[in-house]
Amino acid sequence: MGSFTFLKKTAVYGVSVVFRRAAAILLVPLFTRKLSQAEYGMFEYFISISQFAILLLSLGVPEALVRFAATKSDSHSGRAYLTTALGANTALFALLAALSLVIPVNTVILAALIYAGFFTLNKVFYNYARTAMNATRYTVISILDFCLLFSFNMALLLVLRNIQGIYTAYACAGIALLLLNLGLYRRGLHLPYISPARLKTLLRFGLPVMVASLFLTIMNFSGRLFIKALGSYAQVGVFSLAFRLANLLNIGLIMPFQLIWPIFFLKIRLRPDSDRIIRTIFLLVMATGILLFSLLTLFSRELVLLFGGSAYLPALPMVWPMGLGFVCMLGYYFFSVSIFYTKRTTLMAAISLMVALFHLAANWLLVSRLDIYGAALSMLLTFTLLFALTYLVAQRIHPLPVSSRAILLGLLGTAVLVFLLQFITPLPLTGRLPAGMLCLLAWLLYVKRYRHALSSL
Repeated sequence: MGSFTFLKKTAVYGVSVVFRRAAAILLVPLFTRKLSQAEYGMFEYFISISQFAILLLSLGVPEALVRFAATKSDSHSGRAYLTTALGANTALFALLAALSLVIPVNTVILAALIYAGFFTLNKVFYNYARTAMNATRYTVISILDFCLLFSFNMALLLVLRNIQGIYTAYACAGIALLLLNLGLYRRGLHLPYISPARLKTLLRFGLPVMVASLFLTIMNFSGRLFIKALGSYAQVGVFSLAFRLANLLNIGLIMPFQLIWPIFFLKIRLRPDSDRIIRTIFLLVMATGILLFSLLTLFSRELVLLFGGSAYLPALPMVWPMGLGFVCMLGYYFFSVSIFYTKRTTLMAAISLMVALFHLAANWLLVSRLDIYGAALSMLLTFTLLFALTYLVAQRIHPLPVSSRAILLGLLGTAVLVFLLQFITPLPLTGRLPAGMLCLLAWLLYVKRYRHALSSL
């Protein structure tokens, strides 16, 4: 498999990810206009709690399914892992649902638990479709996910006109999608397939991944919790809009790359020219990340006005540091595959623990002094540290053919780019358009250079 074959596959799965996340993106203008800033902040708080609940409910089992089901050549073994993973997550969801009936919880937390439970079960099916490399089925499920979430939110928000309508819509969409997934995979699910030995294998690999993911979630979402504790729901809403815009880079590139890079890496590593392919993938993917960051920064004002309106213009200065942080996150996912490949996932948990503690400390110091802008700066510093530590550890246990000189030159070039963007972004749109076209042209020339170099692959 050549580098451009990999990029084509990334694009296919990227379309699927965009469909899965498009509903949440397209609904933001509706939310910001139908809800007050405080209510929108409450919705984002609900999403933050849901992300933590998803991790606790999954125990890393869906992620482990990618590692073990993908290496099984026979479909029977793959279906056995699927059934075991689904059974484990269903049992845990049922247990927490029973506890919520006994232990009183507030409406936001209860809604988050319900949404997280159905999301986790659907995630098992998503990851199994990835292991089978069934891009068609993955795309179909993603389109259905988009249609269900978007339609339920539109209907219930317009009818109820309050935050309760959003909670109900997310729960209904999760239930409907789970029923569709069960229908698609009904022939592959058999209770006799559930095996304690397979569950032990999945948990042994998945629990450290869950811990690492938990710390990553702290990095992504704890800023909102600090803002709520030190400020208000309205400030959470402004910060969250900036995060949503920076997250476009995550949805458009990082998530598709994260989905298939571990699976394709296992195949690429078997090729005699694997070093050349891996090095080129790194350069092309990072160049694409920097291009998207540049375009996001250049046109952030228009995006803020489109998604939030003039009331959300205070979010503008926070877009670029969070966008740059996501570029560092892209580098983290590239090098973390070495740890994934060697099955030393406890190292991922250790790195994430250190970085998460740093992030909490940075949030506490910066949010209390710089308000919501401190949370954005904290994200940038945290993701930069995560990338640096992962690179150093990965290159010691399973080196990838990317030199430290290339990393340093990339960081230097990115720093110069950020410096220049600070002078260009205040210009009118007519002044920023040529800069955007120049960035796109530079990227196209860069890609063309490597396409020519890899024509013999």
